Amino acid sequence: MLDKTNCSGDHERAGGKAVVPKELFHSEFVPMRIRVWDPARQPPGETPCQKDNGGCSHLCLLAPYSPWYTCACPTGVKLVDNLTCADGPQELLLLAQRTDICHISLDSPDYTNFVIPLQGVKHAIAIDFDPVEEYLYWTDDEARALRRAHLDGSNQEDLIVTEVEHPDGIAVDWVARNIYWTDTGTDRIEVARLTGASRKVLINDDLLEPRAIALAPEKGWMFWSDWNERHPKIERASLDGSDRFLLVDTNLGWPNGIALDLNRNKIYWCDAKTDKIEVSNMDGSDRREMINDNVPHIFGISLLGDHLYWTDWQRRSIERVDLTGESREEIVDQLPNVMGLKAVRLGKVEGSNPCSRDNGGCSHLCLNRPGNNYVCACQIGYELTADERTCVVPEAFLLFARRENIGRISIENGNNDVIIPVTGVKDAR
Repeated sequence: MLDKTNCSGDHERAGGKAVVPKELFHSEFVPMRIRVWDPARQPPGETPCQKDNGGCSHLCLLAPYSPWYTCACPTGVKLVDNLTCADGPQELLLLAQRTDICHISLDSPDYTNFVIPLQGVKHAIAIDFDPVEEYLYWTDDEARALRRAHLDGSNQEDLIVTEVEHPDGIAVDWVARNIYWTDTGTDRIEVARLTGASRKVLINDDLLEPRAIALAPEKGWMFWSDWNERHPKIERASLDGSDRFLLVDTNLGWPNGIALDLNRNKIYWCDAKTDKIEVSNMDGSDRREMINDNVPHIFGISLLGDHLYWTDWQRRSIERVDLTGESREEIVDQLPNVMGLKAVRLGKVEGSNPCSRDNGGCSHLCLNRPGNNYVCACQIGYELTADERTCVVPEAFLLFARRENIGRISIENGNNDVIIPVTGVKDAR
């Protein structure tokens, strides 16, 4: 390689004498370009970024056009105005990737995937988010646990680890401060406080492979899917498990994910066997296909604003589409082990019901129902006193068998007849 940067011909003349070029570097590779630095070529001078960082809150980058600089933000953070960056990402995708949980900022077009520093993630399946305290919650099938942590990975803890076999779907009631989950091993839908306290079985009858679960706290409803191949279905019930209602049970295969549009009263679901995304009203009416092309094994689905987001096992991707079903976009591809996801807008908390105020006066669980007709409920082993607010351990009760189930009748307190959540009872005597 020859240093000919300052040559005016084949040789530069010095004092009338030819200067023989000097070989600086020799290689078998063909050189492409060369740049020579010399202080004379970069004379000292002022730049717009020298004074007060150009007024930029984070990065000041020189530019070849007026005003000769631009302000920039850290990866995943957007400019609020021409000078100031937002205080961190505003819209995020939270993604379970089997042994990792990640977040992807939707505020910038690079969609960089950041792994959250968590410990002992073995097989994360579903994920949800509490916008009030900004905890993320997830189920881990191999660890047989429900867990939570902050977005930076701090304060990680196990919430539920007993009587958990194959935890699958998970949903946060951010209004009443409860958590709901499905378990395909115990065939139950359960609820507890967000701390893991006051655990109660809500539904354990006619569940074969309960999968996704989603909540509408103000409306007092929960929705879930069951992907048992003999009878796949999507159902709805009040948040206390009462008023169970079958929404969809035809032309389904593996309904893996559910997302709710609380403003438009719509329910969306994705099916990995029919390879479709469908939508209906929250009572199951006006059912229609939204996406039926190139979704070979869709798994998780989430809604934020006017877009649906989903993961696909075979495409190893995250995609989104607007609610018209027309403007479809691939967000990220070549992502291994994509499972559930949750799209969130940080700092935005909406919704209220009687349970949002002092837990509705309930000592354990406050469970809303349609019309804000909420009820108090107790964890397993407790029962309500006559005030229907306070939970106590009963001193005496009666057990009874009804062939297909076993129940308990309170002796001391009325209105406390409950079915004990024992699965597989067929002919109790």
